[in-house]
Amino acid sequence: MYGHSQNLICLTHQGRMNRQPYFFYLIYANAIHSLGQWLAEMAANFHPYLGIFALAFWALLSILLLWSIFNATAQRLHDLNFPAFPAGAVLLLLPITIAQNMPVISSIPYGNQIMATINYSPIVIILSLFVLCLIPGTKGPNKYGSDPLREDDQIRETFS
Repeated sequence: MYGHSQNLICLTHQGRMNRQPYFFYLIYANAIHSLGQWLAEMAANFHPYLGIFALAFWALLSILLLWSIFNATAQRLHDLNFPAFPAGAVLLLLPITIAQNMPVISSIPYGNQIMATINYSPIVIILSLFVLCLIPGTKGPNKYGSDPLREDDQIRETFS
């Protein structure tokens, strides 16, 4: 299962991912997302019609990266011997981001409290993703697969 964590885009939540690949994966995904956003903004400044297509491409890229981060987080939780269900909080980032840009929420009853919660939610989710980088995984095999660190040692022994 170690090979899944070496992919540039995690397409499945099966298997396990240890801390180091997960940390670098989060950095990689954030860099790709930021580059896509920057290119979309540059294209919009160049020509409005080009900006529309670039924005659509960036939105599609964002959804793909969000799904990919969900899968990587699920693999990381599997390494900790937890189910993938809590990784679903990552999927809340997109609707939360959209809701942050909806001023109509403030006009409903308790809207200001809702907006305060919405504004802090991404911070909590992102911090929890980085906390997952600090907790060591389960040593040895668990119900989600073999230990990714042990597989790396076995590969070194095989080719030594």
